[in-house]
This record gives sequence, C-alpha cells and structure tokens, in this order.
Amino acid sequence: MKKVDNKKEVVEKIVALPKEVEAEKKPALKIYKADRVVNVRFEPSMTSNVIGAVARGEVIEALEEKDGWIRFIHGWTKKEFYTEI
Repeated sequence: MKKVDNKKEVVEKIVALPKEVEAEKKPALKIYKADRVVNVRFEPSMTSNVIGAVARGEVIEALEEKDGWIRFIHGWTKKEFYTEI
C-alpha cells in the first residue's frame, strides 16, 4: 500500500498558482506630511463639514487625489498644506 502525504500535495497546489491568478500590482500610495494643522472634511470641498483635523507633522497615505484634495482613511484634506515625502 502506497502512503500519500495529502498535506504536501495540497500545499504544492496552493503555492503553484496559475499566472492569471497572481495578485494585481497596486499603484504606490503617495505619503504626505502636514505642514500645519489641517482640517479633514467629509467631501473634497471647502463647504463640506469638518470631521476632524490632521496635526502638524502627522503623516498620511493618499488613497486618491482630486482637484487639489487628498483622500485618506479619515476623509478629505487640502493638498496645499502638505509636503510629499
């Protein structure tokens, strides 16, 4: 009777993924440092509600940029008050 190592067989199948299943490359996120205390808004607009603030020197990761605004995990903030690092 032949002994089969099922665990090894399963691991080999998982490790050898076809090329079409490979993870898509995500674009690199830009990192910014706040030059001063900056308001965080619900939408990318000066008339949008302020929902928080970024402290001077705090670092954020941009998820999206639109018309001079940066969207990060907590909301939108004005790009002009940041330095890209």
